[in-house]
Amino acid sequence: MKTKLQSFQKDRSKNMLFSQEYLLQEAFQKRKNIMLILLKGLHIKGIIRGYDIFSILIEYEGKQQLVYKHAISTIRF
Repeated sequence: MKTKLQSFQKDRSKNMLFSQEYLLQEAFQKRKNIMLILLKGLHIKGIIRGYDIFSILIEYEGKQQLVYKHAISTIRF
C-alpha cells in the first residue's frame, strides 16, 4: 500500500521529467543556442542535436559532443 509521501514523490519526479523533457524538446525543435555548465565548471555551448534519458548531443562550430546528464550542473537556454 502506497503512503501519501510515496505518491507525492512519484508524482513530483514524473513532473520534473516532464518539465525537463519540455525544455529540451523546445530547445531542440527551435534550434536554440544553449550553454551546458558541467559539475567541474566547464562551459559547453551549442545547439542540441539529440537527447535521451541519459545524455545530450550538442553541436558547436560543426563539432558534436555527447554529454552525460549526470555530469551537468546547469543548462542555460
